Amino acid sequence: SLRLIRFAFPVMLFHVSAAILINGDIFFVKSILTDDLETGFYAAAQSISRIIYFVSVGFNVVLLPAFASFKLKHDAELTKRYLYRVLRLFVLMLGPIVVMFDSSADTIVRMFYGEAFYPATYPLRILVWGMAFWATSGALGAILQGGDRQSAPTFIYLALLPLNIVMQVVFIHAFQLIGAATATSMTFLVGMVLLAVRLFSEQKAVMKKLSFVRISCSLIVLHLVCNRVIYGVRGSIVL
Repeated sequence: SLRLIRFAFPVMLFHVSAAILINGDIFFVKSILTDDLETGFYAAAQSISRIIYFVSVGFNVVLLPAFASFKLKHDAELTKRYLYRVLRLFVLMLGPIVVMFDSSADTIVRMFYGEAFYPATYPLRILVWGMAFWATSGALGAILQGGDRQSAPTFIYLALLPLNIVMQVVFIHAFQLIGAATATSMTFLVGMVLLAVRLFSEQKAVMKKLSFVRISCSLIVLHLVCNRVIYGVRGSIVL
């Protein structure tokens, strides 16, 4: 039971830290801007953007026990192959969804909340990327935790808490809602990079450069196509 507690406690702290980071921005918006209307716009953007994370929840649930079993088998080569395939599939699944949410943010806001909430479009376009970074961080953290490195993701996320507080205060004063969304997204980007560096330095495995370039180019093309289609449809409606 003591071993179970030692395993579970850092994992619990990791998720508590993530919950504070993901929910803290709305409290900073409300306390700094002191405007219920602006807070409502941000809360709308925040709620929609979290769809990105929930799409990936199934991955995170599976990854921890899967990599824990590989650790018990001491099969380093199988772990590297599985890591590459999982991350590739993760990016292929999440990337197009994020691009489409970014491209059609104003349409999505209108669909859920109506024309009055159009100002939520701008923070939503930033937050969808932050949620993608959060989802990826969760996957990387689950892999590390499954590989008997429970403390590493926890320490990284605890270190992100003061960083996020500073960025929220500075960015919200400077850029209002866009500043809050930027601070949240940048915090999760830093966490994702630190977790990726830790994981890849241990596993000595990275996504192949050619595969990474192909996926990146595909997402760029998809973004351009989505924008062209959406604005083309709007133009035809106006005419």
